[in-house]
Amino acid sequence: MQFWPNSLLMSSVIVRVKTVILRKLQLSSNVYLEPFNMWDKATDETYVAFASKLRTLLEYYLTGRDVTQFEHPCDLLICDRIKFSLTYGCLKYILSIESGKTG
Repeated sequence: MQFWPNSLLMSSVIVRVKTVILRKLQLSSNVYLEPFNMWDKATDETYVAFASKLRTLLEYYLTGRDVTQFEHPCDLLICDRIKFSLTYGCLKYILSIESGKTG
C-alpha cells in the first residue's frame, strides 16, 4: 500500500508542514545564515548532499528575509557581510531596525 499517491502531493504537504513549523518556532532568518557560512562537508558526504544542505539553509534564510528577486539576495549577502565589520553599537542599532524594535 502506497501512502503518498504521487511525489507532487508529497512535496505540497512537506512545504505546508515546513511553513507551519517555521511559523510556530518563529525562527529568525539569521538562525540559518550562520550554519550556511560555517557548515563543513563531512568526509563521507557527497557534494550533492552537501550542496542540498547548503541550498536548504540558504532558501530558509532568504525566505525569512522576504527575498523575491535575484538582485535582493546579492544585496542582502553583501549587507550581511558588511555587518561583520561594524562596531557593536552600530550593529545593535541596525539589527534593532531590521527586527522592527526600537530602544
